[in-house]
Amino acid sequence: MLIILGVLLLISLVIVHEFGHFIAARRSGIEVEEFGIGFPPRAKILTKKNGTVYTLNWLPLGGFVKLKGEHDSDTTKGSFGAASLRQKVLVMLAGVFMNILAAI
Repeated sequence: MLIILGVLLLISLVIVHEFGHFIAARRSGIEVEEFGIGFPPRAKILTKKNGTVYTLNWLPLGGFVKLKGEHDSDTTKGSFGAASLRQKVLVMLAGVFMNILAAI
């Protein structure tokens, strides 16, 4: 029972962490393509809202936020590459901030 509780708490902390990145990106004008609970392969699309796909994935030990232009050299408006250095730093630190907030 304790192992199950530990896994659920870990997943919850990861979701809170990723939610921090999500909120900071949206407030910075960076488009969020996907918010995933668990790691791919994708099991189910939960919903699509405001250009973001919310997914449930098969490997339950984590989560992720996929930002537009995060892994390529896209510099169009709304992409991570077009964001200022300050915005990028805020997005990166937001996950850590949410973990600290959750601990408090």
